[in-house]
Amino acid sequence: MTYWDCSGVTMRAFQAAGVSLPHSSAAQSRMGKSIFRSQLKPGDLVFFGRPVSHVGIYLGGGKMVHAPRTGSRVKITGASSLGSNPFVGARRF
Repeated sequence: MTYWDCSGVTMRAFQAAGVSLPHSSAAQSRMGKSIFRSQLKPGDLVFFGRPVSHVGIYLGGGKMVHAPRTGSRVKITGASSLGSNPFVGARRF
């Protein structure tokens, strides 16, 4: 079984698609093209927390895939907020 942190999941997934990302959700939040929440499409990165402390990959239908915390299994959840961490932005590559 493989365990991940959130930015590791996005980094590896995007690497498989030929896009190089750093292993940091905050650094990833400054890359690509900023998009509005209403423009989300599957494959966009979604960011949470102030300052940014979490990232997931939007799947469509209000869902995302992410690693909830370091060392946890990858899960599919809602993409509106993570507990007290609000949605703060999205990026497209």
